[in-house]
Amino acid sequence: MFPVSPRVTLPRFAVGFVALVATGCALVLGSSASAQGPTTLTFKELTKGSTFAFVAQAPISKRKGEPSVSAGDLIVFTNPLADATGKRIGRLYVHCTAVVAARRADKAPFACEGVVALGRGTLSIQAFLAHAGATVHGAVTGGTGAYANARGTLDSRPTKTGADDTITLAG
Repeated sequence: MFPVSPRVTLPRFAVGFVALVATGCALVLGSSASAQGPTTLTFKELTKGSTFAFVAQAPISKRKGEPSVSAGDLIVFTNPLADATGKRIGRLYVHCTAVVAARRADKAPFACEGVVALGRGTLSIQAFLAHAGATVHGAVTGGTGAYANARGTLDSRPTKTGADDTITLAG
């Protein structure tokens, strides 16, 4: 079991990560992964109801407040997903691995993978986060159920309450 650092808080550190992967849930708003031609969908991602953990690998930061990050440290979080009307439609599950050490966790670059769990299936997503609070650009790399073989791109822009997300699916 890896030690979990209680010093990192969701509001300060995770704002950039909250916007990461939920873009995939846009599929539930009116398109199947097998639609002809590109399809662009948008929705909101929420921070309320999220979970967050920072998992430190050796060497473990002893700094008070914002910890330093070693390559291999993890961020693990979940976020509720909602459609444009605010109705909850699923949940996002993400883990991100630090790829370069940084003196402050919110400045570290992370490679992230996630699963968007929806009522009719799941979506797999990958993205690179340059630092907390950055707009995230990534890829929809697959799916199950109604979203089988989904492919596309995602853009997720952080907001005060979560993120404004856009996904473009390839036809």
